[in-house]
Amino acid sequence: MMKTNTAKVNEETITYPNGEKAWLETIKGPYFDLNGDILGLIGVSRNITERKLKEEEIRYLNYHDVLTGVFNRAFLHKQLIELDNEEHLPLSVIFGDINGMKLINDAFGHAEGDNTLIEIADILKQHCRKSDIICRVGGDEFSILLPKTDISVAKSIVENIREECRSRKQNRNSIHADIAL
Repeated sequence: MMKTNTAKVNEETITYPNGEKAWLETIKGPYFDLNGDILGLIGVSRNITERKLKEEEIRYLNYHDVLTGVFNRAFLHKQLIELDNEEHLPLSVIFGDINGMKLINDAFGHAEGDNTLIEIADILKQHCRKSDIICRVGGDEFSILLPKTDISVAKSIVENIREECRSRKQNRNSIHADIAL
């Protein structure tokens, strides 16, 4: 900054002595004497933690389904472009549609329908790997992208999800989550 005679703005995280973490935006620039010679640098910092948290929340909401916490259709489309290369092959895709969703909403109300969506999303999360990309792409529709996954592994994941749905059905007499895959 002293060589180029320009100011610089940077953002950084810091930890206060009490353990609290914060984001700071710091502006630094040279300061001069009366002859125009650079004496040193001067800086001012301000806490931008609240702004950074809001930005993070916006980024999260752009690519996640608020109800279930899985990714949304916009993220699916972004991932399809990113995964479209040999590095991610074989690429398997599982499509799912919740069975009886309209009946659940009509007979028991949308709150129960929401609970069913949440339960199905939880089942999918439980039986998919960390590298798999679970997306809610419609009202009761889900897609799962499985990079570097052949058909035998994809079929195994599908069967595990189906078995979990059957198991939950046997353990209760009320509405049960079921998904066609």
